[in-house]
Amino acid sequence: MTPRHSNRTLMGLLTVAALTLPNTATADGVTPSLSVQDQSESFGHVTVRNIDIPEDGFVIIHDASASHGSGHGPVVGRAFLQAGHHARVSVGLSDSVQQGEQLTAMLHRDTGDRYSFERGSDHPRLDPPVMLKGHQVTRSFTVTDVLGSASG
Repeated sequence: MTPRHSNRTLMGLLTVAALTLPNTATADGVTPSLSVQDQSESFGHVTVRNIDIPEDGFVIIHDASASHGSGHGPVVGRAFLQAGHHARVSVGLSDSVQQGEQLTAMLHRDTGDRYSFERGSDHPRLDPPVMLKGHQVTRSFTVTDVLGSASG
């Protein structure tokens, strides 16, 4: 192979690699984590205390009380996050919750349409959970009180 042909091949491979990389930002050296505590739901929102996410993605709130032992339960809230560290993230809830309900916060990658959480039965491979050492990054918490409603 001539040097000129070798350079052309290398440039072609680099172009293909650049076109196939995901269009998401990453934060080097960030270990995925989240912390949340038992809390009051306040006017249709809950707060995740701290989140570290290594690439653009989502914090998803599941209603674990409605899971009946089969997974994390339905999605009741979501918020898009850019890669990096976030503190006191307020997550709007799409469904009302009751005092004593168990919720689960879970990190997901944004691999489909940008800024749109698409994971579900129609798209089981899109926006997968963020994994750390083979485990999904999740934390559960309890709604201790309900302070108003999202509509009121």
